[in-house]
Amino acid sequence: MEPLTNRFTKEVFEPYLGLLKSNYRFHRKFEHARRSWKDKLTEQELVRGPYLEKSQSYKKGEPLENLKLHPQTTETIQSRLGKGSLYQHQTEAVRLVLDGQNALISTGTSSGKTLCYQIPILDDLIRDPSPGLRAVIIYPRNALVNDQLWEWKEILRKHRDITFARFTGQTPTLQEKYEERLREQIRQELEEREPNLSSYELQDETENKLENCLEKDPKNRLNQPRRHPPKTASHFDYKLFHVGIFAGATGRRAHL
Repeated sequence: MEPLTNRFTKEVFEPYLGLLKSNYRFHRKFEHARRSWKDKLTEQELVRGPYLEKSQSYKKGEPLENLKLHPQTTETIQSRLGKGSLYQHQTEAVRLVLDGQNALISTGTSSGKTLCYQIPILDDLIRDPSPGLRAVIIYPRNALVNDQLWEWKEILRKHRDITFARFTGQTPTLQEKYEERLREQIRQELEEREPNLSSYELQDETENKLENCLEKDPKNRLNQPRRHPPKTASHFDYKLFHVGIFAGATGRRAHL
């Protein structure tokens, strides 16, 4: 196995160094400044670490069966936990939210804060499958939205009647724009991977891969916008969860 430090240098530091070199250029009159800048572009000067930090050990909580969840909720969450169990702060938070109370969870990184609201949302959607917008989860950055998207896909894999969507400032407003962006991404990847393709071959291969990607999109998931999406007032970084279609949706207050 390749050492972590070697991978860090190749996959993180060297691309970062290339970015710095491309963004900062010096006039020939300032050769001394250029040399000084170049001398500082070293891993020793720019990088501290990487550092490894030991994860905290959290107190175990109650079994899922004690939380009075719907059996399908218990089965789904337990399959995600595997042989593990919830932490105490998770079970306490879930109890509060299920009782209609507010909860503030302040624990360390990778302590499972996400499950504290995933479980109540999933349980409510399973118990009451009526249509409409049912939950809005707000994140401060697109990166957090994208990171959590995979988690929701896995949790809802067996719940095909529950749909969800990612809506950020980067989300295309129409299906055509989504396909156009996806087509361009595929074309760029092909150009980098297979530079000897002719224009005709590149176009043909791009369309084939686009068709395959669209076919793999789950039909009951809103991973891409619909052809006639609902009107929105502005762009926030949030995920939408709803059962059925937006038509006939009724608002419902949730304490999360």
